[in-house]
Amino acid sequence: MLLEEVGILARVMVWMYSAAKKLGLQLKAFIPVLLGLGCSVPAVTGIRILSTRRQGLATIAMLAFIPCS
Repeated sequence: MLLEEVGILARVMVWMYSAAKKLGLQLKAFIPVLLGLGCSVPAVTGIRILSTRRQGLATIAMLAFIPCS
């Protein structure tokens, strides 16, 4: 994959990790956020992978700012 060869994916993951640490979330909280780019319904369902209820509620609050396409 071209993105892996150029190194963009690694840079994006470092950025996402630092953003997650500032928000007090785990890195796997961005999986529902990425799902939310298409539709919020599967994104809200995807918060079941998070370990705590507080992280799930914080992720749902972030999803409110992502417009559905």
